[in-house]
Amino acid sequence: MDDAQPFDTPRAQFRIARRGLVRSHPADALRMMRGQATRQAIVGAARQLFSERGCFGTKVDDIATLARVPHSTVYAVSGGKQGLLRTLTETATNGSGRRGIHRKY
Repeated sequence: MDDAQPFDTPRAQFRIARRGLVRSHPADALRMMRGQATRQAIVGAARQLFSERGCFGTKVDDIATLARVPHSTVYAVSGGKQGLLRTLTETATNGSGRRGIHRKY
């Protein structure tokens, strides 16, 4: 019998588009989507708090609380405040993000 999986399911399309794979376990795609959501939540929380309080006025615990993740996850995903600041700066200068960092003159 042929054990090929259908390519018309959303999970299969996600695997093909994101990883370039024909077959993988559905849990892998779900795990990757959750990881992306966690990273986006952390970066979004950092963006908000940095704009409100500045980098030195923001604690990693505050970012973790706003993103609803343990503070150890913030360090694991981004390397702490320096890594988050680097990510936000690269996003703003490359234009790859939805929003950039804007200064009022």
